[in-house]
Amino acid sequence: TNPKEFAEVTLDGSNTSDPDGTIVSFKWVQTAGINTVTLSDDTAVAPTFTAPEVDTNGDTLTFELTVVTDNDGFRIQ
Repeated sequence: TNPKEFAEVTLDGSNTSDPDGTIVSFKWVQTAGINTVTLSDDTAVAPTFTAPEVDTNGDTLTFELTVVTDNDGFRIQ
């Protein structure tokens, strides 16, 4: 997606699934981008952030979602 500067952006991990239906937690981490943003809640299924002001070259922000799917600590990234 290409949001406008200062727009609210929502990350969405809601399509994540586990065959036995047990998702214990989510953890979002920004992995790339010239600008660093603050997520509303980095453990939420769908956190938000405000798109940063960028120069004429723009910026690409990349996030990684880690999902703990059971009490044994199985993780999906």
